[in-house]
Amino acid sequence: MGLTDQCIRDALRQVIDPHFNVPLEDMGMLRSIVVSDQREVEIGIAVPCIGCPALDVMRGEIKEAVKAIGGVERVLVKLDWSAEWKKSDLSPVAVQKARSHGYRI
Repeated sequence: MGLTDQCIRDALRQVIDPHFNVPLEDMGMLRSIVVSDQREVEIGIAVPCIGCPALDVMRGEIKEAVKAIGGVERVLVKLDWSAEWKKSDLSPVAVQKARSHGYRI
C-alpha cells in the first residue's frame, strides 16, 4: 500500500487532542501532509495556543501513528505558523464536545 494522504489521515485519527478528546483533524489542527520520494512524511499542524502544554505529547503520538503505517522512513511534525488556528476550524463533532465541556463556541 502506498503512502497516500488518506492512509496518513486515517492513521492520524487515533491521535486525540487531550483537552477536547477528539482527533486532531476534528480540532482543525492538521494543516498539511507531504510525502517525499524518500518516504519521509512531513505533517504540518496549527495549535490553538502558543505554548500548548500538550504539544510534545501530540508530536510523539503523530510520529508513532504515521510510522505504524509501515514503510515510513522518517516523520517530521512542524508547527505551521502561517495558518493561524481559529475556533471556526473545529469540526461539528469538536464544537459539540467543546460545548458539552462548558466552552462557549
